[in-house]
Amino acid sequence: MSITQKRHGMVGLPFHALVGLQHEILAQMAERAIIYAVQAAWLRCNQQPPEEPDVVAALTVDMTRMLGTHWGSFFEQFGICFSLFGVYCHQRPKVTYANMPSHHDSCELGDLLIVHCHHPRHAPTERTAILLQAKVRPDHHRIASDDYHQLRLYEQWPEFSYTTILRGISRDITPKHAHAGAQFLLIDERPPWDISSGIGGWPGAFPLGIAIPAPILSIYRPFQLCLTEMLLGVAGRPVKDKQEAYEGSGWSAMVWDLLQSAVEKAFNRRHAGYHKQPRGIFGSASNHSDGQFMAFCTPGETRQVSSTIRRILGEGGVGMLYTTGDAEPPTELPPEGEYHDQQSGISLILIETAEMNSE
Repeated sequence: MSITQKRHGMVGLPFHALVGLQHEILAQMAERAIIYAVQAAWLRCNQQPPEEPDVVAALTVDMTRMLGTHWGSFFEQFGICFSLFGVYCHQRPKVTYANMPSHHDSCELGDLLIVHCHHPRHAPTERTAILLQAKVRPDHHRIASDDYHQLRLYEQWPEFSYTTILRGISRDITPKHAHAGAQFLLIDERPPWDISSGIGGWPGAFPLGIAIPAPILSIYRPFQLCLTEMLLGVAGRPVKDKQEAYEGSGWSAMVWDLLQSAVEKAFNRRHAGYHKQPRGIFGSASNHSDGQFMAFCTPGETRQVSSTIRRILGEGGVGMLYTTGDAEPPTELPPEGEYHDQQSGISLILIETAEMNSE
């Protein structure tokens, strides 16, 4: 049987069956996009070791640009509509909780939120999310004593209140132990010319990995597998619909809080006339990159695969973010320079997929 015949035979397969059969190919595409993003981070830092914000910025904009093109083309040939939205937020959301160490008044809630929404043809929307705290460290990393308040948040989930976005609003996440929805993202600190760093694409080496919250962090899954397993719904944690989520104050409500903060950040930057990072900017991620976003959507049932953005911004907001996509910014822009938006938000990668209606 030819490759074309095999491909034709998979058209119309349920989404999860297709991803399961093609999991290795999707993971390879993700790995190439991750390596490209990490290399871009090193380049922007003039070959000096990038910090966590530099890598997160590269993942949300550079990785998503390549991954959107590759995954989009892949899914389109099998009748799956696909969108990918990424935004970098410089000011991360912070929270406070009872009995926090006296020398800390807050801690970061996370560096990066990844959400996948799948719209089956004849079933309710499925949503999963994973919240990641990034650390530039070797494969094994002992949490510093000064960071134990962050670890306690991910290990015990005490009731917390926002100190930045939604200031004063409380959330109470259950269960009160580490779970699949909140993990650590370990970033290899070795340079691109070190073959063990994974940046060169050598087999068995990878630059980013996922670790379970613990005093000693240890990678148990490469980042590219986390992304593809989210498509299958076996990585991350389920998220309720927005209306149902806000009937409580738990995990799903927190995810929608963070989604809203990130999407509004991108909208504010677009509304101000900024889209891409100003030319000639190198060095650590800063306000120059704040709110920078990438929006990709395959042709087809675009209304479905932009439904999350629509729930937050409305129809006009969707058009403002997706019509330009990754094209050049409008010709009338404010003077190049540093973009200022005091609103904090979580850096976000939002993936939406939908099974196209058969003719």
